[in-house]
Amino acid sequence: MDTRRVLVTMKSTLVLTSFFLVAAAACSSNQDAAPAPAPAPAPAPAPAPATASIQPKAQAADELARALRFLHTLPSLHLQARANLNLEGEERPDFSFAISTAAPNQFRIECGDSGLLISDGKQMLRDWFQTVHALEPAPKSLQDWLRDGPEIHFVSITTLRGLFGASGTVPSLLDAKDVVLIGEETINGKPALHLAVRDEQLACELWVQKGNEPWLLRYRPKLGYIDEESMSLEFFAGDIWLEVESFSREAPKDAFALVAAEKSRRVDDLGVGVMEEQERYAAEMEEQMGEEGEVMGAVALEDAPAPERRDEKPHPTVGKPAPDVQWTLLDGATQKLADLKGKVVVLDFWATWCAPCVKGLPKISAIAKSYADQGVVFVACDLEESKSGVAAFLAKKKLEFPCAIVNQKFAKPFGVGGIPHTVMIGKDGVIQKVHIGYGPGQDKIFESDLRELLGLPKAAPTTDAPKPVETGGKN
Repeated sequence: MDTRRVLVTMKSTLVLTSFFLVAAAACSSNQDAAPAPAPAPAPAPAPAPATASIQPKAQAADELARALRFLHTLPSLHLQARANLNLEGEERPDFSFAISTAAPNQFRIECGDSGLLISDGKQMLRDWFQTVHALEPAPKSLQDWLRDGPEIHFVSITTLRGLFGASGTVPSLLDAKDVVLIGEETINGKPALHLAVRDEQLACELWVQKGNEPWLLRYRPKLGYIDEESMSLEFFAGDIWLEVESFSREAPKDAFALVAAEKSRRVDDLGVGVMEEQERYAAEMEEQMGEEGEVMGAVALEDAPAPERRDEKPHPTVGKPAPDVQWTLLDGATQKLADLKGKVVVLDFWATWCAPCVKGLPKISAIAKSYADQGVVFVACDLEESKSGVAAFLAKKKLEFPCAIVNQKFAKPFGVGGIPHTVMIGKDGVIQKVHIGYGPGQDKIFESDLRELLGLPKAAPTTDAPKPVETGGKN
């Protein structure tokens, strides 16, 4: 295994889409980490041609609100769907997605082998990749749980918030402002209205059944919009489909029994349990690669020479002014990027579940700290985890650096598609360097780039004392 392959493996990251918001064990590997194989892949359905012109937005918004409120107000329901994910042209296996609810606070959500959420009305069980699970008090309702901002240790939080979140829950489709009705189609033999939401943070397509019971028949969340004049669909670099195969007003028997996967280990805190699993996975990978002659442990990373720079295209954000953002640190202090002009600002996007992040963050932050007196400001930007969970993680790891909890809206203008993703902003407020992933020698490249932005020689002066010259023989 060559060094470049090792680096690519370490740089494999989780793509943050509007459907998948979960830390797969694949954040350190390009292989799917689900314990059980997914069903055989099936091609995602292509959009059917519109049979009517775009209708007035008021009518479209009314139809969307009616469909969402129908789902919210049913005493109980069950939706069984097939989901398909295609990222950057890479086909993924189909997986199942099911949701059952019963008022006021019983619900069950399954997403293939990767996520399970069950509330029996008294307790709630969360299971991550059939590996670890935790029990906690049940919320008053599914809407309350979604509103409170759950951690991303469960799949498809954004999908659930969009379809089932109350108004004011980001990103609830009930708050969509720009909705169009493209036309009428037939989905699985059922007449449907084809709706499109074009709000930047809510962009998606929905097909809902016509008539008095507007069941959801198909859902396609995406980062994009529909152009009214050309009727063209502008997509994110991937397609995501949720094809509803069956629906019912009755939840299946025993749907809300608190039963985790057979091999799943119960933990007191799911965030800590996920972190432990990621550490275990990273250690196994280190051991395996060490056996193959490529040791990737902390010592190996520290001692590795900087990899050869290759002629690669710079990140699309390089050379552009950094967005006008602000953040709140864990200690409550608020900072605004615009107020930091004249300094070199380093934003490192990470999460506790990301093994390469956890490997690189201590080194990157330490290097940045060593140049703080020369005007370097470092902020670790955790993506959508809970404040308490991140604080506990940092305390356990004995890590001390400025850290803020940020969301996708914050990360998107920086072009964050996977983590770790490190942005270096020059004194003029322009993005100058972007580092994606973490591998052997990456810290040396980081320091070289940082010194360049500070106007210093790229190579830091060595402080190692010269080794004594041996003049005598061996004793």
